[in-house]
Amino acid sequence: NWDDRCAATDIATTIVNTFLVRLLHNTFEDEMGTTTFENFVFFNAIPYRVVDQLLASDSSLWWDNIGTPERETKSDIIKKSFTEAVTNLAANLGEDLKTWQWGSVHTVTFNHPFGRRKFLEKVFNIGPFPTGGSGTSLDKTEYRFMSPYAVTVGPSMRFIVDLSRPEDAFIVNTSGESGQVFHRHYNDQTPLWLNGGYVPMTMDWKEITSGNYVHLRLEP
Repeated sequence: NWDDRCAATDIATTIVNTFLVRLLHNTFEDEMGTTTFENFVFFNAIPYRVVDQLLASDSSLWWDNIGTPERETKSDIIKKSFTEAVTNLAANLGEDLKTWQWGSVHTVTFNHPFGRRKFLEKVFNIGPFPTGGSGTSLDKTEYRFMSPYAVTVGPSMRFIVDLSRPEDAFIVNTSGESGQVFHRHYNDQTPLWLNGGYVPMTMDWKEITSGNYVHLRLEP
């Protein structure tokens, strides 16, 4: 019944992504070794394409785990990966499937350089927030396969403009217009970014200069 939408409230999305991470480990890590495997999955587009092709093959040598005496099949690796995924989710999120929502593990944080310090992260960082999307969804919120499932890649800005009326547009970024942590515009766009909202933006210079805007002038 999964609609493939990768919403933050999805349960199937959580299972599919957890299964995918285990499938990558169980398929490639035995042949590659840990270091080469980490390099292989670093750029997500490569394993996504490879797995898609590999799943179409029943006879690939990649399916066999070279660390065991028996020869594993595609079915064996898929079953093993799915079992591990469900076991992992039950251990980390509980036995009740209602708690397995994608947003409970797939979160986004907009980090400030000062937020790297543990005692400053709650002051400077914005988040974490539950979010939808994935590495292959239209609203892309990619995570690293070696450190699932926190968002590492996503749209830093969304911008909509009607080219027949370029003076009227809509825009949103991940945080706000100000980089000053206690400014009211430091993080006021984050709720819009999370929920697909926008703010109007004009490129009409007359309106900009005569409107009720705060002007910041940078002089050498």
